[in-house]
Amino acid sequence: MADASTHHQADVIKASSSAEENVNPEMKKRKTHRLKQRFQVVRKLGQGTYGKVQLAINNETGQEVS
Repeated sequence: MADASTHHQADVIKASSSAEENVNPEMKKRKTHRLKQRFQVVRKLGQGTYGKVQLAINNETGQEVS
C-alpha cells in the first residue's frame, strides 16, 4: 500500500508536467541551454509517452545522471 509521500510525489509530478506545457518557447529554449551547459549527454536510455530519458554526466562533479 502506498503511503502519503508517494501520493504527494505523484501530485507534484502531475503539476510539473502541466506547468511545463504552459511554458513559452523562449523560456523552454533558455532552460535547455542551461542544461546543456551543466551536463554532457552521453546517450538516450529510453523513450515513453511522457518523454525520453538520457544518460548524462554532470560537468562539475562527473556524476552520471539520467
